[in-house]
Amino acid sequence: MSASVAALPRVRGPRASVPVTAALRGPVEAFLDELRTGRRLSPRTVDAYAHDLGDYLGFAVRYALGDWREASPTFVDGYFASLLERGRSGATVARRRSALRGFHGYLARQGTGAPDPIGQVPAPRREHKLPHALAREDVERLLAQPKGEAPLALRDRAMLELAYASGLRVSELLGIETAHLAFAQHTVTVIGKRDKQRLIPFGRPAERALKAWLARGRPALARDGRVRAVFVNARGGRLSRMG
Repeated sequence: MSASVAALPRVRGPRASVPVTAALRGPVEAFLDELRTGRRLSPRTVDAYAHDLGDYLGFAVRYALGDWREASPTFVDGYFASLLERGRSGATVARRRSALRGFHGYLARQGTGAPDPIGQVPAPRREHKLPHALAREDVERLLAQPKGEAPLALRDRAMLELAYASGLRVSELLGIETAHLAFAQHTVTVIGKRDKQRLIPFGRPAERALKAWLARGRPALARDGRVRAVFVNARGGRLSRMG
């Protein structure tokens, strides 16, 4: 038996100290046994389920749930609300939802619970944190990193300058071909998701870095004229995330 569940012999709540009844504890233990012996999940995964369901069991006891047939969508929604009130992250709430979906699905298959209430509760929105922006000094240090006139240094400098000027994704940067550059207009044609084309402007620093790379760096690496990518690797092929 998992220590996470066994550690809840009594839970303090609105009705003082309330015992965990067999009607609540038994199905949780049976489900964990099913994960352990039936589905042969790893001990670490079973422990994670036990931890999540132990917390859910504690909530059920505090609010005097008689058995799991009484777990309505309103009750489950209240549990998710309590997680947010306790400051749990969106990732934690999503993991608990997954554990509860498995547990209530098991109860429905065994005929010992109400129809799965999880599907009737809207999934909580995942929090999206804004990316951390680099300070200007950090950006300047980053752009100054590729030093010298070696081909790879020229390439890296051109990539950094163009990425900084345009805000391109890495995949978009690596997909640029020589025909996509228009120096007279200071623009680059970018092929994005679903083959959607965008015209992106760039400034003088990116122009100088790109011209230096195309004139003195790229020809030393891309000896095969069939390679159309602007940015190539040390072997002369199209540069990828792996090199």
